[in-house]
Amino acid sequence: MLKTAKENSKKVLSELIDNLSETEAYTAKKFVEFLLVESKKRDDKIIEILLNVPEEDEAISEGELKEIEEARSDVKRGNVKSLETYKNERGL
Repeated sequence: MLKTAKENSKKVLSELIDNLSETEAYTAKKFVEFLLVESKKRDDKIIEILLNVPEEDEAISEGELKEIEEARSDVKRGNVKSLETYKNERGL
């Protein structure tokens, strides 16, 4: 349902823009440009953070190795949930 709402957003936005005066359209244009610039800044910050994460130099413990193997076994057995199911179970 959310996906459909997002897919329709551009169409609805386009229809709304068609009903704006030239002055209102200019203001809307400036706001959309602001959103795009801020989105790029945020994405650039995230990329910078990820590129500068220190490399893990701590050895994996036996317990962690066991947990990794258990997780791999769960995946092989199909004992997994989709992200959507996980979110629904938690009311997210």
